[in-house]
Amino acid sequence: MSELTNEGQELFCQNVAEGANHKDAYVKAGYKDSKYTNRSAHIMYLKPHIQERIKELQKENRLKSEYKLEEALNALAQIARNGSDGQVISAINSLSKINGWNDVTKIKMDITKNVDSMTDEELIEMINQE
Repeated sequence: MSELTNEGQELFCQNVAEGANHKDAYVKAGYKDSKYTNRSAHIMYLKPHIQERIKELQKENRLKSEYKLEEALNALAQIARNGSDGQVISAINSLSKINGWNDVTKIKMDITKNVDSMTDEELIEMINQE
């Protein structure tokens, strides 16, 4: 399906696909705001060709969003590799947030042994037991 020939319906679909509620999408599309707007917007939304167009636009929006995210990640990675110290730290922090690498895992341990005398393997085993 391509762009709808009815400009108001096309704008309504675009507004809904971008996250507007039905009433707001209806009014933004140029339709009159009245006491019947909610009902009229809902009726328009239920039309099969409107539903199809909204789904198509949402899919297009998702693809654009994924591409923008990929571009942002690539740019941040480039900065992390080649930037000044401050830029590198900032880029790595941003990459960490986007990828969920900075989620803090709290570990509660009762340490009765002297950890200084423990091997790395012993420490890892103790952490994994908790």
